[in-house]
Amino acid sequence: MSESLQVFIGGIQKFSNDRDFAKFIEKTIPNYDDIVTGLYKKKASSSIIIRLKNEDAKIFFLDIMAGKMYKNRWLKIKDQEVPVPNKAFASMKRLLRTKECKVTERTEEELKEEMGKDLKDKLIPYHNVPYEEQLRLKSEYLKDIFYKYVARIEKEVETKNEAALPNWL
Repeated sequence: MSESLQVFIGGIQKFSNDRDFAKFIEKTIPNYDDIVTGLYKKKASSSIIIRLKNEDAKIFFLDIMAGKMYKNRWLKIKDQEVPVPNKAFASMKRLLRTKECKVTERTEEELKEEMGKDLKDKLIPYHNVPYEEQLRLKSEYLKDIFYKYVARIEKEVETKNEAALPNWL
């Protein structure tokens, strides 16, 4: 493939994903697979280089993509030669391939029971601990917080950082 069949697209968010841009092309261009053969995006770069099949595809691509917005930013499209090795381009088919998820069938009762357990653990964390044990755990937790706060105050007093001291000292 000749490098003259490449289009430089700038103005993309720096950490946007090449897979997201491939999906954008899929939605924007009818029969994208007859036009675009691959795209290349460096990590943390704000540009993408598109490789096209032929000169007609390049003209069509430039016409369609002119004046488009991607993720609330205007695309800057240039017909520019950029030296990129052929194996660096990712194929559109590979980028748009989705992984199949294995879905397990659960009954409504199982889902309600699982949600109920999670909710109960979040709202009442000590619901399955005896009361005396709850009191001991809570007092240990509060003592730990208190000792950390005292250590922080002592450290601030040693460094004589008066701005960080509480008002009551």
